[in-house]
Amino acid sequence: MLVYLFELDSVRNSAEEIKIGQQALFEEIVINGNQVAISFNQLTDSESFLKMIEDENTYQDIISLFRCGALKVSRYGKFRTASQYIQNAIEKCVKENNDAFLFSGLPVKCTDKELLIEIKETLVYADLTRLEDMRDQCEAGSKEWKRIDYIWKYIRMILILSMEKLAMNPAKETVRYSYMDYMERIRVICGETGLDIMNRALDILSVCEEQLRAEDETLLYNRTNWVTLMDKMDADESVFLSEALVDLCYNYTIEESIRDVSRHFKDEAGFRIDFFERLKKYWEEYEKKIHFFHKGDGEEIPSTGKTHSFWDTAVRLIDDTGFVRGNEAEEQVGCTYEEEYEKRKFVWKKERVRKLIKWFATAVVYIFIFYAVEKGLDYLEGYVIETTVNFRLNAILSGLLDTICFGVLGSWISDKLQLVDVLQSFRNIATGIQDIARIRKSPKQMSYRRKDSSNDNMI
Repeated sequence: MLVYLFELDSVRNSAEEIKIGQQALFEEIVINGNQVAISFNQLTDSESFLKMIEDENTYQDIISLFRCGALKVSRYGKFRTASQYIQNAIEKCVKENNDAFLFSGLPVKCTDKELLIEIKETLVYADLTRLEDMRDQCEAGSKEWKRIDYIWKYIRMILILSMEKLAMNPAKETVRYSYMDYMERIRVICGETGLDIMNRALDILSVCEEQLRAEDETLLYNRTNWVTLMDKMDADESVFLSEALVDLCYNYTIEESIRDVSRHFKDEAGFRIDFFERLKKYWEEYEKKIHFFHKGDGEEIPSTGKTHSFWDTAVRLIDDTGFVRGNEAEEQVGCTYEEEYEKRKFVWKKERVRKLIKWFATAVVYIFIFYAVEKGLDYLEGYVIETTVNFRLNAILSGLLDTICFGVLGSWISDKLQLVDVLQSFRNIATGIQDIARIRKSPKQMSYRRKDSSNDNMI
């Protein structure tokens, strides 16, 4: 299944939310065997995702997951690649004179026009030496050197993703509901609650809509414009709730735009259940001080942090050809995530077990070969002694002959059966045991799954 994770939203950027986002991503790929669609916004602004890019230990693993199709960038609108999306954002940023950052993923302000132009030229001509030259002009290890080095790594990843076929999810031809369509649906079902705080939150949404519509109706379709108005209001739980409604509305809209994505509802009744379950979970995170509303524009360069999942395990468990075989993704269309969850998890668990068994079986084959060579040479030596001369190989020569025969026979069988070499087979056993331990101790139920799917078909 192809899934979209609200947990990777760019506004979920507290330390605990970053951890939850990474664990949810790990769970979907490694535990559930699903592909995860990454929106352009998540690719450029999600702290959960960007922390994994910052970490040298996981940077290459994340690129590998894109290359094999476990992670897929979702095309949207006129942009076919992430490179085009960033180039367009740079063009807009260069024309502005404010002190805002381009993206969280690119710690560059709109006023730093020289660097922005270099980044754009790097993307246009796929020439990373431009940024390398800028980095080399800085003192090695300095703050500026680290900043340029991070930008170089990020742009390198963007260029790779823009050229990898499996890393891209085709654009959806027809998007049924827009941002404002979802906003209206949310208003209707929230208005039915009759709660005082909900009514005040809906009033705030009406005020924001009125102001944005009066200025330019196109501003209504950008979440940032709504949140900017809310940030100017006095901090109050009704304001926080209105911001939560905007966040959920935005994520439903992004999920709507992703082709072949597996969703958590089919109709209005299912949407109502799903929405309130997500809202309850989101609000509980606020009450537990996991999520923080009313933050404003935190202009900080992403700090280096340790990721909370083992992405080398994910890479090992996934075939180089990717998850999708045939039209598997298209076959899921029409089914909710919950309806396919147990089936997909069972199939993927069998695939994981099959791969681990293969690793152990390969090692057993080599052990058998070594035992057969050892016994064969012992028999040959005994036969020679009995039938010809009383000649016995010394220990060194015997060991050398064992090794040569084992190597020749092992290489021949490896070539015929398409097995990895003997050293790699024993490495696979060690990593296989390690991967089993990691999977068993990794947190479960971090990614969202509806508790009640019995009412999906209610009207």
